[in-house]
Amino acid sequence: FNKATHNSYAYRLDLGNGTIEEGKNDDGEIGAGGCILRELKRKNVVNTILVITRYFGGIKLQADRFKNVIIASQMALDDF
Repeated sequence: FNKATHNSYAYRLDLGNGTIEEGKNDDGEIGAGGCILRELKRKNVVNTILVITRYFGGIKLQADRFKNVIIASQMALDDF
């Protein structure tokens, strides 16, 4: 992903003691990690990291970038 503008991610890990550790990183795409984490939680997915990569194509997406992150997350999690 050498030309990627942003690699945002979130993860959820089952620590085996009844605790779920969660984390996220926006990689400069403020709020994207939170969107990904919400989708992981919505599907109750654990022991997974989900990375959504965005390339800047010359058009500023504004708020639509969050919609695209959510849709990409949902597509990746369809089989869970």
